[in-house]
Amino acid sequence: MKFFAQAITGISVLVLCVGATNVSAADNSIKTQYKIKSKIISPGYSIELPTPDSPYRPSLGSDHTVSAISGLYGQPIGSSYQDIGKQFGTPGFIFKPTEDTTIVAYGRDHWLTFHNNKLIRAQFESTLFNNTLTNYFEFDDRFDDRKWEVMNELKQGSEVEQQQLAALSQNNSSSASLILHTDVLFKNNQEYKTVEISGFTLSSANTDNAPVYDFTKSANSLLAQLNQKLQNLESASVIDVRDIVVKPLGKTQTSDKKRYYLYDPHTLVETVGFSVSRIIVTPDLMAEKYVKDTPWKFGEFSFNMPKDKAIKLAGDNAFAMNDYVEFERDDYVAKIYFEEIDDKPVAYSMELVVY
Repeated sequence: MKFFAQAITGISVLVLCVGATNVSAADNSIKTQYKIKSKIISPGYSIELPTPDSPYRPSLGSDHTVSAISGLYGQPIGSSYQDIGKQFGTPGFIFKPTEDTTIVAYGRDHWLTFHNNKLIRAQFESTLFNNTLTNYFEFDDRFDDRKWEVMNELKQGSEVEQQQLAALSQNNSSSASLILHTDVLFKNNQEYKTVEISGFTLSSANTDNAPVYDFTKSANSLLAQLNQKLQNLESASVIDVRDIVVKPLGKTQTSDKKRYYLYDPHTLVETVGFSVSRIIVTPDLMAEKYVKDTPWKFGEFSFNMPKDKAIKLAGDNAFAMNDYVEFERDDYVAKIYFEEIDDKPVAYSMELVVY
């Protein structure tokens, strides 16, 4: 492991599990900490995602505790979707990868997973989505500014020692487990290191490993349809998101009349009202394992296309820079961004602005 002064140098996961007598630490990511083999799930149906235009945002109250016993801010694991909605209000983002699974975000860091309408997992920071996606989310100060506590003894960002976590192991529940995420930091010109609490995963004791989703069937379906619509679009017409046959997997609340729809691991669509205004295509929206087998393709352009080929396809009137090429069509302006992959500049991401 390489260390850098004054920066996060590693991630430890400190586990408080049901029935545990000791709290263990491991120098690896939370992604490897689940005990049960993953299930691969492939979405294959249309999903409606209700999100009201006037979100309900009640006060969260004074309970800042994250606990295997009392749950997240007073809402225990096993709470219903309706009970969470009454206390926490309308989520800022809803993602529904399967018929019986719903994942919601409050602000940019609080992620709740429901199975058959019951809360089975609450996480601080997502292991499924990247900041590239969450940067499009509206802030929710109730959650984004909230400093949480663990059993009123340890707080978010506080330094932690092994004996403190050992004491907490006596406060486990028979139905839930708490995993604390920690960051190791070197300070004072690397003279000493500290371990600080940075996140948590609170989950049902009977919950299987977070499943691995297979999006290969849905990949590029939306881009193919949008490409066809843009080619056939009449002058002064717009693309109404309600007319798109492909259904989204997730969508945000409305912010400044804008809403974002996630259709697959690399395709995000921005709308103003119901009109498509921008199409963002990038492999950075979700964790790498969900996009590496589903490279994007839009018409003649595709992920990993050599830079010189992309510039040629863009046409003689295209504007080319070192890291992107910009070109215009009848109804949109597009930019193809390049990255060095295997020491060769290739198409990496794309953005289209629709007139």
